[in-house]
Amino acid sequence: MGVFLSIFIVVSFIVCVYILDRNEIVYEFQSAISAGCFGYMEKLLNEYYEDGRLVTHMADYKKEEAVAYEILDKYSYESMLFSFRPLRFKEWFTDEEIELIEEGRIYRGHTIIW
Repeated sequence: MGVFLSIFIVVSFIVCVYILDRNEIVYEFQSAISAGCFGYMEKLLNEYYEDGRLVTHMADYKKEEAVAYEILDKYSYESMLFSFRPLRFKEWFTDEEIELIEEGRIYRGHTIIW
């Protein structure tokens, strides 16, 4: 019985260390996604509004803004934390979504590519 308990404790410790490490990486990955999406929305605001007035039709703005929110809500923190998929944009998002995220990150001046 003591051997099984020792093995269980060692395995539990390894899993805990893995989850703690993955948690930090997921946080950084989610922050990169958020920075890209919010940067894209900030860019939209500057394109669609001029001196506080809407330059084009509001439906166009809302449609493009909704795409950024869909990307933000596509995966939960827990689904990324407990997945074995690598935390790279190409593993989680389509090419169009990656373009939007990168466009927003560049707009905000972020240079880290995932």
